Parts: sequence; structure tokens; C-alpha cells
Amino acid sequence: MAPGLRPLVTTDRNGAVVRLGDLLRAARHARGLTIEETCALAGVGVRTLSDVERHRITRPHRRTVEALVEVLGVVESDRRAIWAAARPVGEQQPPQPNRLIGRDREAASFRAWLDGRPGADVRPVVVSGLPGAGKTAFARWMIQESASRFPGGAVVAELGGSGTAAALRLLLRQLGEPDDRIPDSVDEQGRRFRALLREQPRSIVLDDAAGEADVRPLLPDEGPSLVIVTSRHVLGGLAAAHRVPLGELDVEHAAALIGTLAGPERVDAEPGAAAELARLCGYLPLALCAVANRLASRPDWRLADHVERLRSQDDRLTRLSSGDAQVRTALQSHWRRLNDRQRESFRRLALAGPGPVTARSAAALFGTTVEAADEALEELADGSLLTPEPVGRDYRLNSVLRLFARELLADVASAADVERRRERPAGPSAFRR
Repeated sequence: MAPGLRPLVTTDRNGAVVRLGDLLRAARHARGLTIEETCALAGVGVRTLSDVERHRITRPHRRTVEALVEVLGVVESDRRAIWAAARPVGEQQPPQPNRLIGRDREAASFRAWLDGRPGADVRPVVVSGLPGAGKTAFARWMIQESASRFPGGAVVAELGGSGTAAALRLLLRQLGEPDDRIPDSVDEQGRRFRALLREQPRSIVLDDAAGEADVRPLLPDEGPSLVIVTSRHVLGGLAAAHRVPLGELDVEHAAALIGTLAGPERVDAEPGAAAELARLCGYLPLALCAVANRLASRPDWRLADHVERLRSQDDRLTRLSSGDAQVRTALQSHWRRLNDRQRESFRRLALAGPGPVTARSAAALFGTTVEAADEALEELADGSLLTPEPVGRDYRLNSVLRLFARELLADVASAADVERRRERPAGPSAFRR
């Protein structure tokens, strides 16, 4: 830091974080530099810095921020404030507010838990559920709902099997740590991360955790920061976590979600078709959004006509897609994380009838004892591929997941048929025309 410089004011009188352009302008004025002089020293374009200071550019490139921070010689705490305000291009952004549909009960549960949460509580919130149930969207709503309690803002790490080291580095960057100040060792990164959380309460989203091992190194050691974990697994090993399981929407809210994106007047005009579309989507928010987005792009389509397009089970998963709302892609991502036993069990569920799945019926499908089948079903339920019935030990297989299981079973059957053909000896008539 240049001699005589004082820390910048990083929040206004209302406690709001000062914007990046204002922080850089204040740092430049503290050095007594013009825009032209600053840019000449940093090797940054005059127009670029001018646009940043006037808030026309709010997410400059990382190298631009690095050069300006170095030239302006700000103190350590101000470096973190500038990096946090910059969130340079290429960094994961905190989630934006969104509207919840059909999650009133889960929202009320979270509000009640948050209101009664002690300040030093470090227990995470675990949002789990079926693939495509809207876990990330619900986490975004949680961030919006609790924003006033965490003046440090929100940081997000999309885990997805990327590993603890990558997640910690990403989180530290979002907390304002430049790359050259991030420790090399994972243990030191973890200590630095927890130290920053102690300085200012924040909300942290750990999205798409594959297991407890992904989460534990990223938990704060003391409150009051809030950690929200989304996962397709229940993560039962995270003791005392507040749990928010997400399932299918009911038919009323599923139709409302279609109307929100495709136009409520279309749902009002064809309520029966909207209800049937919801059923064909398995009442899953991701599938419903895919269908609604498709309808929004085709304002001349009748809902009843689209129902007919989706009736065929052979290509329904292909049609349940629009832009980045890809149901099959989400299911395949989950499938790749299963072990061989779970994959085989799930495939065989394609042969189950439409009613509840019991340990006895599964034993016949799996070719195992009832006890072994019960254990296999429990594993699939822990991975959110089956939904436990409210009473008893029966399970339910979502209709869209059933279609996916049938595809997988058909692929195995086709592969086995090809293998049998390869192994069959070629007789005299093998090439007879």
C-alpha cells in the first residue's frame, strides 16, 4: 500500500456494499491519479476503466482487476472488497432471486428454522430430491429470503464432483482473494475460507454435492454464516442438518408453472390438457419448464396438440427438452454417479408395474432375497431415484424416471443381442443371400 493511504469505505450508511466502480474511483482518488495515469500504469484501456467507474461494466475480466488492484496499492481488506464487488468474468455468480411455485410447505419450514436458528449455529441446510425437482432453484430462493441477515452476500460453488480443492479456490475468489494470495494446500485454503467467514456472515451454496465428503471440508467452524447444500442424495451422514426434501409438484401447481412460462391464459383455456401435460411430465419442475418453454416459443400451438406429441413413451424424453432444460441430460448425469449394483437395480425397475414398489416385488425383479431387495430399494431412495410412500416401506417410481429406466434396459438388451450375434459361429449359410 502506498504511504498515507487509508482503508476505503466499502459499505454505505445503509450497510449496502459499495459498487466496484465507486471503490476503484475512491482508490484512484486516494492515490491522486487521473484515469489516464492509472490506465498507463496498469496497461488498461482508458475507456474500460471509465466504463467500470460509471457502472457500464460491472464484471470486468480478471486480468483487468488484478492490474488495477496492483497499481492502486490498496490495503488487504480493500482488495477483498474490490474482488468481491468485481466477480470477474469466468467466476460463478451468486444466484438471482426467483419465484417459488408449489413449495409453500418447504418455504414455511425453512423460514421457521431460520427464525429459530441460534447465531452460532453451523448446521447446514440440505436440499435433496428427485433429479429435476428444482433443488438449485429452491436454494436460490433461500438466498433471496435470507439476504438481509447476511450482509456479506452470497457465494456459490457448483461441486458436481469437481473436488474440494477446486471448490475452495472458487469460493476464495468470490470472497475477494486474488489468485496469488490463495494458499496452495487444501488445509490452508480451508483455514483461510473459514477465517473470512468469521469476519463477515455470508450465505454459501454448495450445489450438486455427490456425498458428505464433498461438503464437510467446506463447512464453517462457527456461526453465523449459512450453508445451503443441494444434492440428489439425502446426505444422511451430515448430522443435525436441517433437511428440505423436494418431490413432485401437485397437479394444480404443475399447471400453474406451465402457465407462468407459456401464458396463464392458455392454461385457463385448456385446463384438462394442462393437467395431462403435467402428468406426462411426471410433475417434475425441470420437465414442466422444458414443456412450457417449448409452448412459449410456439404461441400458435394448442396444449392438447402437445399432449398428443408427448403421449408416445418412445420419444417422450427427447421431447422433454428446450434449450438448457434437458431432462435426459439431468438423468444421465445422476446415472453416471451410481455404482454397478444401483445401476442394475434401477434398470430392472423398468419392469415393475405401475403401483407401489415393494421389497417382495423387487426381489422377483432383482433375483435376490426380500432382505437384499429391501436394502437395494433403500439405496435408490437415498439417491432420490425412488420416493418412499408416507406409510409403510413401499416406494414409488416417478413416471419420467420409469421411462429413463426403460431406455437403459433396452440399451442393455440391444448390447447383449449384439454380443450374442458376435459369439454365434458363422455356419455355411451365414452369408447366404
